[in-house]
Amino acid sequence: MRICKIFCLMILLFFPLAASGNRPVCLTIGTDTLGVMMPENIPTTLDRVLKQWTGNGYPYAELVLSAYHGSSDTVHVTYRLIPGESVHIDTVVFGKFTPVEVHRLQRLIRDDLTGPYNIQRIRQAQNRLNQSPWLKTVNRHDISDSALRFYAERVEDFSFDALLSYQNRAGGLVGQADIGLVNFLGLGRQADFSWYHPSERTNRVTVNWFEPYLLNTGFSAGLRFRQEHEDTLYVTRESRFKLIWENRVTDVGLVISREDVYTTDAGDSAGVIEGTRHISALNLRLEDITRQAWQYRLSVTGGIRTGEDSLQYPMDYEAEIRIRNEPWYVWGKLLGGRVFSKGDLAGYQQFRLGGGTFLRGAFFEQYRVDWYTGGILEGGVDDGLLRAGLFVDWAWMEGISGPLIHAGTSLSLPAGTSRLKILLGFDVQEPQTQGKIHVGWTF
Repeated sequence: MRICKIFCLMILLFFPLAASGNRPVCLTIGTDTLGVMMPENIPTTLDRVLKQWTGNGYPYAELVLSAYHGSSDTVHVTYRLIPGESVHIDTVVFGKFTPVEVHRLQRLIRDDLTGPYNIQRIRQAQNRLNQSPWLKTVNRHDISDSALRFYAERVEDFSFDALLSYQNRAGGLVGQADIGLVNFLGLGRQADFSWYHPSERTNRVTVNWFEPYLLNTGFSAGLRFRQEHEDTLYVTRESRFKLIWENRVTDVGLVISREDVYTTDAGDSAGVIEGTRHISALNLRLEDITRQAWQYRLSVTGGIRTGEDSLQYPMDYEAEIRIRNEPWYVWGKLLGGRVFSKGDLAGYQQFRLGGGTFLRGAFFEQYRVDWYTGGILEGGVDDGLLRAGLFVDWAWMEGISGPLIHAGTSLSLPAGTSRLKILLGFDVQEPQTQGKIHVGWTF
């Protein structure tokens, strides 16, 4: 419908613009004279006026050429506005979903969309649906009387994502693997199992459960259990609960967790302290993922860790922006963290950097520090199938003078219904023979 209107608009414009030559045009729409302008500016002006009507209650509005008069120095052109039928939305349909699932989808788009037809609000809701991991969508909508219809269906309920690397110094094959059950026992519920093996004698296992929109409110909840075994030094177990409240662009999360640390004789001699610690933290997240051309996210977390050995204040932040102009993309991210403490931090309390997601020219968890700040800049081509880009990761951190700079290339290829990911990263201060290759598989 929109394409047809633009096509008709171009046909209507052809005659007055061609006839006017380079003479200025006095443009009038209805009884409103918009002023004198050059012919090449008229299409933009007409399109802007038409969008104001079609996007705000009158999706069938049209502009029709009604008068044309040429003089020696100025051309006078008049268009008649036909508003068409006014549309008021009172029902939103997503597809074949239960009433409970429909309520969750209404929460997901963060707007009930009822009231006068508004194309901007509808596009923002469509983009949220498009980016939801719960759904497969078609990027379109229809209007039938006072009902607005989107086209969505549940995704398959299983995902697997692995990123592996071969590192002689780390004892061979290391990496991470994530198994996700999406829409597990209901739309939006998700269970995840993660395995992380950054070195020969370190293993970490994490189990997550996410429950969306408790009792049809704006609150969601997450549960996490994690166990980590570090060489022969210690075992840590963490249980965490997170309550999340959402509004149009802001998420606020309250995090409560408990850490239990169990040491060995080797751990005691290495200074590991056995005991129980508690963390209370507040997370603030701002995001706008409703645009297609560019999007941003900002997350800040601060809290307090109490226990038998020390009082600590961990903080971290992430800010990212994504810009897309098909087939090109640019991704920028700033991130960092710090743990304020009077005493030394244990290894499991420090930030662990390096691997397949940040500082991609380093070994997995090559760096363990009390504080760091850094960034990612990546750009390339993404046509929906092939994704290829160049990246630069950099970081300042405790104990290292000057910034670390890692550069490389990333490649993502379709493989049937799966994707093959290859990352090649280099520390610019080391020989190229020390580059790291990470291979991932997603299906």
